[in-house]
Amino acid sequence: MPGIYGPPEFHPFTDENGKVHGMPTALIVVDVQRDFMPGGTLAVPSGDEIIEIINGMYDEYDFVAFTMDSHPEKHISFASRHGKDPFQSIVLPDGRNQMIWPDHCVQGSVGWSHPEGLKKPTKVTFADIWKGDNLEFDSYSGFKDDGGKETSLERQLKEHKIHQVDVVGVATDYCVLWTVEDATALNFNVRVLLKACRGVASETTQAAIARMRANERITVVE
Repeated sequence: MPGIYGPPEFHPFTDENGKVHGMPTALIVVDVQRDFMPGGTLAVPSGDEIIEIINGMYDEYDFVAFTMDSHPEKHISFASRHGKDPFQSIVLPDGRNQMIWPDHCVQGSVGWSHPEGLKKPTKVTFADIWKGDNLEFDSYSGFKDDGGKETSLERQLKEHKIHQVDVVGVATDYCVLWTVEDATALNFNVRVLLKACRGVASETTQAAIARMRANERITVVE
């Protein structure tokens, strides 16, 4: 009889791009900051190309997290601290290997902020996630630094009951890669959307993409 049946039961399903429909999903926007854009101190080539793509994505998600490199002055990753040229790996006094870079994304500086063109969601809850704020440890991942100190990202994803994350941003071969791998280790379903990612160098970017494709728990979407 009409009216005795409720709506049909909905079961999550996975489409051809690896997206699980019917499952709470977050967008993680990795390090889209002025210093990583053209003209910044550590510019990612064509990094600004992804801004409008990201702006148009928010309404597809239940939560959006913006990770932000948030270094103190004289951070361990700054070549200036060590009196050396950037873009090389050095061995620290405690034996750790450390890639060193130009000073970038210093807390409160212009280069630390989001580029003017990056909009924030208006219909979806979002949060800025600071990383790399420990003077003595670097942090490519949005989840934790090299010393194991966790950011608030995992906690906030769980508070929003997120099961799947899509990852975009810069740089594909560093912070995107590490964030993706840590998300997988934490048992989130993970997709990387390459249309909204850019890398530092072609060789390392292709190696990072190959590494992600080789992980059966990561879906790489062109």
